[in-house]
Amino acid sequence: ACGNKAVLLDADTEGVKSNIYRSMNEIQKHISFGVGRKNDERVDHELFDDPLWDAIPLLRGLKEKAMAQLGTVGSGNHYVDVFVDELSRIWVGVHFGSRGLGHSICTHFIKQGGGVDGVHAAPVIFSEDSDLGEQYLKCMELAGRYAYAGRDWVCSRVAKILRGNILE
Repeated sequence: ACGNKAVLLDADTEGVKSNIYRSMNEIQKHISFGVGRKNDERVDHELFDDPLWDAIPLLRGLKEKAMAQLGTVGSGNHYVDVFVDELSRIWVGVHFGSRGLGHSICTHFIKQGGGVDGVHAAPVIFSEDSDLGEQYLKCMELAGRYAYAGRDWVCSRVAKILRGNILE
């Protein structure tokens, strides 16, 4: 569920530019980057009230991990960026996905489908009408909503950091 989100902020461009060093330090302080990282701030989200977490045993075992990682970014090509467009407007841009939740779901279903994990492994195919296929689709839909919730939270948190640094 990797994806991008960009949010146009109602922010003073010169204020953001003049405080960018401090703002980026604050972003790194409050947003967790890296594989397997947990968020230092517990994020309560309605997504965790979805009955699917209890309906599928795999998800029941991943819920705490997902709760701990919501709002973390990851590594590699995952990022948080603050930029100015050609009209001198401030944007926050992010790119990341469903974090350890999505990876754990994929790994589980690859193995359940008789496959092996790896870049050059043969694909695993199962029918969407099978019990395994139905569970997979439900889990992936939840992982997608989880990724959106994480991107929403990170963009909101970065906007809050930028507002705080401009007003100080």
